[in-house]
Amino acid sequence: MRVGILNLPFDNNYGGNLQRYALARVLWEMGHDVKHINLRNSYCLPFYKKPYCYAKRLLMKLLGSKSSIFLEQERKREDERMEINAQKFYERYVSHTRAVYGVKEIGQVCRENKFQAVVVGSDQVWRNGMVKGVLGLNNYMLGFIHDEHIKKIAYAVSLGTEQRLGSAQVQRYSKFYNKFSAVSVRESQSVALFDEYGWTEPRAQHVLDPVFLLKKEDYVTLTEKETVEHAAKNRIFCYILDTNKRIEDIIRCKERELESASVTVGLKDTEKVSVEQWLYNIYTCRLMITDSFHGVAFSILFNKPFVFCGNEKRGNMRLRSLYKMFMIDSEQTEHLDWQAINRKIEQFRRVSEDFLNHSLRAE
Repeated sequence: MRVGILNLPFDNNYGGNLQRYALARVLWEMGHDVKHINLRNSYCLPFYKKPYCYAKRLLMKLLGSKSSIFLEQERKREDERMEINAQKFYERYVSHTRAVYGVKEIGQVCRENKFQAVVVGSDQVWRNGMVKGVLGLNNYMLGFIHDEHIKKIAYAVSLGTEQRLGSAQVQRYSKFYNKFSAVSVRESQSVALFDEYGWTEPRAQHVLDPVFLLKKEDYVTLTEKETVEHAAKNRIFCYILDTNKRIEDIIRCKERELESASVTVGLKDTEKVSVEQWLYNIYTCRLMITDSFHGVAFSILFNKPFVFCGNEKRGNMRLRSLYKMFMIDSEQTEHLDWQAINRKIEQFRRVSEDFLNHSLRAE
């Protein structure tokens, strides 16, 4: 079957790039012709905003402001620089469509590639506050696909937070939800929430984030294909998205406790640290400290003790669901029963693969 995958726009986020790689690879191994829909940020002001914004920026410049008049183009150049390693990984490992910048072009590439199914997910594609400035929730619920012969499947979609939709929004989006052949969610709480909304046809199923569909050995193989440094070997590896004094204090405390040096990587380091190097840092570290969902996910996959620094802005519901799924005590993440956790991963991996197989084979 010809399958398209739609998720958040391409960026330099390690977890986002690895979850799209994992889902595409698993679907390919199932025998499907898979392409990721290469959605990009447009960096263009809407036409109607240009006169006001450019005039305002020019005035601010004349008054001594250091900000650029053509801010969008500066952001584009900066992002392209930060995404250089992610782009290399994407080109090497993920089959994809041409670049698209909006819902109209997505519809075009769906027709060009003659997709028989479109899988939306994973990641926070159904988090209304996150996607309203991208495609909008209606389009992440594939409302732009009008051909009833194209299967609509949601895989491990995430709401990110427990914030509920209003009754008017629930009613509005119900018509899009009901067009899906199958729906699965990344957080167990979302199943009950969808039931509350009356979104029961089809009923949502709880599955794994795509990164868990592959085994540890699959990711280790990726690191063996690249030249990697032993930067974090036997050290504390810190992957921090939003640093603050509390997190810095935790890192210093663990350095003293373990008498160990630490290596820190953030999104500003992606120009220097490849996807493979990031994986290798987790694989070889002594302890992982992170405020990232996928930082925790790969710590679990690699059986590494970790400290999670809660980040409510990015959505802690994701972690609570993950801990519940694998029966992890949030207070004991440095001392876990890895054999029991690995059995749980295998169990849910089979459930998740069965969901994909059934969804794409069912007539």
